[in-house]
Amino acid sequence: MHTHIEVIFYIWTMKLYRARVRSGKVFISFAYSDLSKPIKVIILAYGLPGSPSNTSDEFVRRFVRCGFVVAIPEYIGTFDSYGKFTPESSVDTILGTIKLFKKGGAKDLLTMDTLHWKAKEIVLVGGSFGASVALVAGAKSKLIKKIVSLAAPTNYGAHTDPDEESVIDDYHVLKRAFPFTWRLTSKKVWTDLYKGRLDLNAVDHTKSLKGKNVLLIHGMKDKVVNFRNSTQLYGLIKGGKSRKKLILLKHEGHFGLRALRKPNVFNHVIRFLKR
Repeated sequence: MHTHIEVIFYIWTMKLYRARVRSGKVFISFAYSDLSKPIKVIILAYGLPGSPSNTSDEFVRRFVRCGFVVAIPEYIGTFDSYGKFTPESSVDTILGTIKLFKKGGAKDLLTMDTLHWKAKEIVLVGGSFGASVALVAGAKSKLIKKIVSLAAPTNYGAHTDPDEESVIDDYHVLKRAFPFTWRLTSKKVWTDLYKGRLDLNAVDHTKSLKGKNVLLIHGMKDKVVNFRNSTQLYGLIKGGKSRKKLILLKHEGHFGLRALRKPNVFNHVIRFLKR
């Protein structure tokens, strides 16, 4: 029998590896320790304007030490992935990544070795805009049973707080400041998003989300996405046999995936995923 000290030493000294694969238009980096046994995969969805997490980020390494493979796809039309970006193409990116990990293999573009695995569980974790992506993609995929949402806009057409940032402003920032890493289509798409016409509203997927295990975390001082986005969705999906949990952080403002660097947020998430 291993002692507690031996287990901690093993966790903190285990080797971490990284790979980079392609699925259609999408490039995906992922961090792992052992692919020889059935794996649990976390797929991360980032916000905008933002960038994909890095496999060397400490919270990514912590997830790996906790027994997960961490996949970091780059949305269609952003960074190295091909195509043009639209808000809905980010959902397609996550759905394609789910299919890749369910398929069970791909060529590592860093080494040109073919990697094989068997995924026994795939979970989605998203921050800010990426949280709405994770919720909608998770609602659409029968393979997803657990979703973690950090400060999600859940109803883009509802503008109840005049101080909230507009996605139209995001369009102008991306167009002006990140023209190559975010390759945008027409402004009309963003107007449609602002009016709630695109399929990125988690409140439109409550029937499916009721059957998922969902963790919603939101800062009560969030001036970008009001925390009522999460409380409203929680009220619509709670109940049933699956687990729903809402955590409101009294002193926190807006955050995305970087909130996972904070021990309290990471611990909430890992406890939810481990159950």
